[in-house]
Amino acid sequence: MKKANIFRSIFWGLIMLILLSLGIVGVLHNINSYKEKEKDLERIVTLFNNNSTIKDYEKVDTKIKASIEGKNIIIDCKTVTDKEYIFTFKRSYLETNIAKDDTLGRVIIMVLADSISVNKGNFEGDTYDMFTNNIVDDYKLKDGIEFNDKNDRQTVKISLETSVKKS
Repeated sequence: MKKANIFRSIFWGLIMLILLSLGIVGVLHNINSYKEKEKDLERIVTLFNNNSTIKDYEKVDTKIKASIEGKNIIIDCKTVTDKEYIFTFKRSYLETNIAKDDTLGRVIIMVLADSISVNKGNFEGDTYDMFTNNIVDDYKLKDGIEFNDKNDRQTVKISLETSVKKS
């Protein structure tokens, strides 16, 4: 084998080894960031299930219950038609997709964002006026929540690091 081919093989082998190592480090970091947030997610789910708005929905025969399945928060809504909202954990935020005209989905997002805010030390309901006045529609994730419109759907990201607050 020529000397140039040996150097090329060693060079590309090192590049592949570095890329593989970076991939493994990335996966381990993602697992570690979930482990750090796991207790927060459990508290947020408890706060969500005990929220007065959710309790008010129960009085009108709408059962709403949050749970954790894997790295997701699943919110089941039992009404005339059953709906399920899946909030996927992404390092420092939760992400979901809803239809733009989904008013129940918007309430679920509002209560979940408020539960995160309560977990950070705020009072229940502190964020509601920002949702009812559509102030949060223009927020970015650094402000606590972000809405991205795509046709008739919205991708919603709710920060686990920052409480939704007036900017």
